[in-house]
Amino acid sequence: MKNPNRSLFLLSVLMLALLACQVANLLPGATPSPTPTRTRTTTPTVVARATAPPLPTVAPVPPTPVPEPVRATANDNLRVRAAPSTSAAIVDRLTKGASAVVTGRNADSSWLQIVLPSNANQRGWISAQFATASGPLATVPIVQAPIPPTVRPYP
Repeated sequence: MKNPNRSLFLLSVLMLALLACQVANLLPGATPSPTPTRTRTTTPTVVARATAPPLPTVAPVPPTPVPEPVRATANDNLRVRAAPSTSAAIVDRLTKGASAVVTGRNADSSWLQIVLPSNANQRGWISAQFATASGPLATVPIVQAPIPPTVRPYP
């Protein structure tokens, strides 16, 4: 400490400065105004995203109505035959008023192939002139009559 007066002087100046700061805070009516602070605000950035186009809405398709099969109703008691001929073997009977599903017809629609009333896995033929069809026969496919077996004599 070379110069004690000088140190004392600096110390007193420093004390006065500190005291001055404290006195300003204690004075009535002197409210310190808050120091404005900078707040950083961010601007939202809009990022465009590629989106898939909306899927087309598919309107429900009403189910296609299944056509009723053509049926043949017997006008009288009928013989159901193995082939479209009156000489063919009788395989079943169709009573008056009974009906059967028509599965085929011959080329001139004079004979109708039906599902046998007694066995749904077999077919037989009835004459169309003795039956009434429930629908147009043109929608029924033409069926080739079965070829009767040929009897050969045993040698």
